[in-house]
Amino acid sequence: METPTEKITTKLRNQGFSVKVLEHEPVITINDVVRVLQIPTDQMAKTILLFNKEIGLIAIVLAGMSRVDYAKVVKILHVSRKSVTLADQEILKNLGLSPGDMCPFYEFFSKVIVDTTLLDQQTVFCGSGDPQKTIVIDPKDMVKATHATIADISQNKGGSDE
Repeated sequence: METPTEKITTKLRNQGFSVKVLEHEPVITINDVVRVLQIPTDQMAKTILLFNKEIGLIAIVLAGMSRVDYAKVVKILHVSRKSVTLADQEILKNLGLSPGDMCPFYEFFSKVIVDTTLLDQQTVFCGSGDPQKTIVIDPKDMVKATHATIADISQNKGGSDE
């Protein structure tokens, strides 16, 4: 049986995208990623899962240390701030996800928004559906593969430690 990472990477490769997979000890938080992978935070593409009743699940993909600017996100989505929340544990459980499983390539996202700063990188490191594996991909390919909207959605630019 294929693992989530194998399903995702097979699909990406079949679509003509070049991807690498790094295997490592489990990483759950962004601090784990910094410690274990020792890559620049600007190249880390973390996926945050938001929820809106009308839209569904929304993947927000930001550089490692950046924070979501909800005002910018709701403007893009044309919804009220109150209507957008972080996906709760119940949603994650219903999707069969645990902390560290997040990845921008899941098919259950209604919308994917990638922060513009990630496109400044030649490659980015993102979740794979397995906390022990990281996908390395060109951010432009990530955008194409996910049919993402590219927008300025972070509070702080450049992946600093604010």
